[in-house]
Amino acid sequence: MGTPTQLHELDVKYKYVQSIIADNPVDLCKYISDPDGTPQIPTETLNNRRLVFVPPRVFIVSETDSNEIKQLSGLYFLEGNWENDMCQITSQNKLINHAGMADEDVFNGYGRKITYSQIISKINDDCKMRALNPNDVGVAFVSLHSELYPIPTEKIMDTIPLANVSCDNNTLYFLLYIENPEIPIPDLENELNIEHQGCGLSALSYYNIIDRDFANKKTVCLPHKGQSIFNILKYIQHYLHTKRGVPRDKKYCITRHTHNDAARIIFGLHTEMANKLAPGTQYCTIIKLYEKYSFGRPLSDSHMGHTISFLGVAGGKLSLIDTYAGGSVDIISADHLFRIFNAYNKYKYADIIWTESIPGYRLTSPEKIIRQNNINYGGKRNTRRKRKSHRKRKYTRKT
Repeated sequence: MGTPTQLHELDVKYKYVQSIIADNPVDLCKYISDPDGTPQIPTETLNNRRLVFVPPRVFIVSETDSNEIKQLSGLYFLEGNWENDMCQITSQNKLINHAGMADEDVFNGYGRKITYSQIISKINDDCKMRALNPNDVGVAFVSLHSELYPIPTEKIMDTIPLANVSCDNNTLYFLLYIENPEIPIPDLENELNIEHQGCGLSALSYYNIIDRDFANKKTVCLPHKGQSIFNILKYIQHYLHTKRGVPRDKKYCITRHTHNDAARIIFGLHTEMANKLAPGTQYCTIIKLYEKYSFGRPLSDSHMGHTISFLGVAGGKLSLIDTYAGGSVDIISADHLFRIFNAYNKYKYADIIWTESIPGYRLTSPEKIIRQNNINYGGKRNTRRKRKSHRKRKYTRKT
């Protein structure tokens, strides 16, 4: 992500793409070899992790696309050999066509945003079927529309440290909340129109814990695994430290509950807010819902879920806020909240964030304490394949 300083006109690229798809391996090799300043996405290796600095872009297919674009757009698998300046394309397959891009079972339907993570997920699935290591393939994104492509020159790295998550039975904890939260734009419209990722960032930006523009840019560039509850907490802790003066070494704890127990805890603590805060004081808290308690081999705590928040008034009402669903509902009782959780269908568990507080509570069973070193992030592939020195696969995504 970043501010572009150089622009490439894609209507020129569009004419070039037509020759790429033609039965002419020479043109395709030239394209792969970066013949005319095709922008290269910068990468960097940090702590044995490869970081890719993609521009904050989304991809869309439309019913109104021209027949030419419909014929060309899709996801392609290309295979070839090259050594030094010699290149030869040995195979070319179109994995998903224009109609497939618009299929809601494949992506999001006409006019909806397709993100990097969805495309990479499809590539990973195909790599698994072909017994390929995803690290041995390259990916190219080519736009067929006459618009400008921003070159990501400013590398934005998230350097905010994780919060001090240290759970013990000797510390008193209370629900982590933000008193008198900032709500700079009190609307619930999902302006990105993306429903498969970014709910945590959306909830954080709703209360101005992070900047909304930053949240939108980060959302479209999220990896498939999304944001863990620990990442959500670190943004909250950073906000509390920089804006509210809360010490950075303050203790936090994360516990997992069935949604029945979570409903009882959330509404019970709201009742106590009437005694903890001055009447009429607003507060908010953020939780994360999960479909599965754990998954993977060996079993680890799942972190693939959906983030929602609660906006309460001490001595007054409590509202559930779902920025991605674009709505809110007032909660009248713990049982009412439990029925609302049931309406989410697949989500059966919830993580709640606590912070050390006096007065507070000691954490006792059956509360499950969630630790970062036992999180299953999902989306990882374990396929291994011997690397060949002069053989390269390349996926090309065109919209």
